[in-house]
Amino acid sequence: MAPSHSLVHHFFISFTPLIYIFLKLGCEQISFFAPVTIGQGAAAQTFELVVDTGSSTLAVAGNTCTTGCTNVSPRYLQSTHQANGAVNTMGTISSTYYDGTSWNATIWEDTVTVGTASLPDMKIGIITSAGGYFRTDCNGDQPPPNQGIMG
Repeated sequence: MAPSHSLVHHFFISFTPLIYIFLKLGCEQISFFAPVTIGQGAAAQTFELVVDTGSSTLAVAGNTCTTGCTNVSPRYLQSTHQANGAVNTMGTISSTYYDGTSWNATIWEDTVTVGTASLPDMKIGIITSAGGYFRTDCNGDQPPPNQGIMG
């Protein structure tokens, strides 16, 4: 019996030299990804986020995520960001999607940079638990391709 292979194709779409969207075709899904930097100075971290045109949510996995974030990397380092000006608003947010996946988060404010646009004090959901949201690849042997979502 011949080995099974998944058909996954990767494409890069470049809008400017500083912004790109990553398109993944395969596993009966199409996903768009964009690099987003959160934080400033030594605390700045870049995440690959799913671009979701159906929402206005910005959320990333936090380093305190207790459920459903095992293989997600990098994760938002709350204490490092707080030492560099990020603020925990103590608010919460959650999201559930059509496929039953979900996540819960605390709301923080931090600087968000997409391409050359830098926006201070953006509200960001820092994911504390996830239910199936961070999936592996088609074969289940690779870490999730994204660390969060940008609507």
